[in-house]
Formats: sequence, C-alpha cells, structure tokens
Amino acid sequence: MTIPAHSLRITADDYGLSASVNAGIEQLARQGAISAASVMCHADAELGTAHALADSKIATGLHLVLVEERPRCPQRLEPLLDAYGNLPRTYTELFAALVRRPSLARLLCFEADAQLERYRSLGLPLNFINSHQHVHLFPPLWSALAPLFESCPGARVRSPAGFVFGGVKQRVLGAVASIAERVHRLGRERLIVPLGIDFAGQATLDSCRELLEALAGATCAGSSQRTATIIEMVMHPGLPDHATLNRYCRWKYNWKSEHDLLASSALRDLMVQHGFSAEGIS
Repeated sequence: MTIPAHSLRITADDYGLSASVNAGIEQLARQGAISAASVMCHADAELGTAHALADSKIATGLHLVLVEERPRCPQRLEPLLDAYGNLPRTYTELFAALVRRPSLARLLCFEADAQLERYRSLGLPLNFINSHQHVHLFPPLWSALAPLFESCPGARVRSPAGFVFGGVKQRVLGAVASIAERVHRLGRERLIVPLGIDFAGQATLDSCRELLEALAGATCAGSSQRTATIIEMVMHPGLPDHATLNRYCRWKYNWKSEHDLLASSALRDLMVQHGFSAEGIS
C-alpha cells in the first residue's frame, strides 16, 4: 500500500539554554535541517544571536520555563524559589507545590507574561507556545495560562490531547493533556501534537525509525488523521560546551548525537521511506 506524503514538523527545543546549544540549532536552521525552534526566555536565557533564527525563516515559538531556572519575576515567585533563586527543579516538585498551594498557578502566569514580553522583544514571529518539561499541560496551569493562550490567537499550543500513540511517557502526557483540554478547550486548529517524548534528548536513527513506522501504520489505519492539527517530532540538538554538559548532566541528553542525526540526510531519507515530508524543509 502506498502511503500518501504527510507533513511532519521537526522542532528543536531549548534554544536559549546556552550559547553552544544555540550554535547547534542555528547551524541546523541554516542548513534547512529543522522546521522550528522553541525559545527559552527566562532570566538567564542566552538570546544574543536569536536574530539568526529569524534569518533562517523557520517557525519559532515560546518555550515557557517554569522549572529549574531563575525566573524573570523573582519577587512574585518567592514562595516557589529555592535558596539560589531557582524555580522547582522538576515538574513533580512544581506540581506538588501547586497541589499544596493552588494560588501559585496565578503567580506563575506573571512569569509567563514576562517571558512572553522578552520573546516579543526579539522580533521573532510567535508561531507556537510550549513549555520546559511540558508543565503547561498540568490542568491547573493549563487553565491559569488560558488567557495567555487566547491573547496569542496566531500561536498554536503543544498538546497531545486525544492522540493515543507512542510509549508510556507519551501516553501519560496525552492523558494529562486530555484532562486539561476538557478544563479549557482550545480546539484542534490551535494544537501541535508532539512525538518522541519517550526518547527526549536520546534520539537515534533506530528510535526515529520505530516512531515513524508506528506513525505510518496509524496514518494508514486512519487513527492519526487530524487535518487541523500539526504533528511534530521533538528533538534536542546542540553543540554543548563543558559548562552546559556539567550543569545539565542529570538530563542525560545527547545533544551532539541528535545534532549530527539531524545534520545528516539519514533522518530525512527515513521520513521519505515512510511517506513523510519534513514541514518547511526542502
């Protein structure tokens, strides 16, 4: 059976993490190896060369950072910060804090607004919004952030709601997102479905092949037909220096390996073999 070509966005997350990670993403953007990049805009985000993304013409969006890093509004978020002025280290710590004090979700909206303001100052188009560790999908946060989403009608929001596909992490995230969507529905035309959650930061050609084979099968069966929804493969490429590797060693990310995979023609050839074209990539 011949599979019709379906568009699949390739998104590089975490632009702004460090100058070296940025350099890798910028290189891939110049080469036409990625379709989009999500941009961190917390207090310490490295954004001095963000104009390179605009020059490359790829899609760009805001990568909300509500965990791990220093916020732009430390005074408002003081109840959430550690002794070093950092936000909760993980999504589980953030969620536990929100369960104990639901009012903190409103305070996080001030931080989200401040990060959106910094993003807009870069002069980049706001094509989409997502978040570090996908925390925006936690139902209380999704509901609290709804006014921000609605204030940016041209920006899609990352959410696998209603998309039953992938490994354990992907399915759990989809279930959480479905609950959030019931709380405050955006509509399919506003969503971007992320794939590759289960091998975040550790993508290989084999893991991508497995994902594409499953996605192609689902497409043939008709279960992944979402005409108004963009589907993206989430990647974490970069050319990290020693400081970045040391600071974020707990993530166990293989930035350079993902960069090299995207820089080669192997992934694009694999996509073609399975009936997919990379959105925005010639």
